[in-house]
Amino acid sequence: MYKKRHKKDIIVEAVKKKRQTFKKPYSRSIVGATLKFIQKRRVEKPEVCDVALWHALSLFISCDV
Repeated sequence: MYKKRHKKDIIVEAVKKKRQTFKKPYSRSIVGATLKFIQKRRVEKPEVCDVALWHALSLFISCDV
C-alpha cells in the first residue's frame, strides 16, 4: 500500500472511500411497544412529547415520596 501511494512522479491525492449506509425499508416493534405506538411517537410534536415527559416524571416523583 505504501509503495503504491508514494511512487515517484505521481501527485494525485488518494480519496478516502465513503461507506454506504443502508436504511432498512421496514420498522420493527420493540418488546412492550407496538409498531403503531412507535410510529405515533415518532411523528409527535416536541411540545406534546415534553408535556408527556413532565407528566410521567411528576407521577414517578409522587410515587417515591
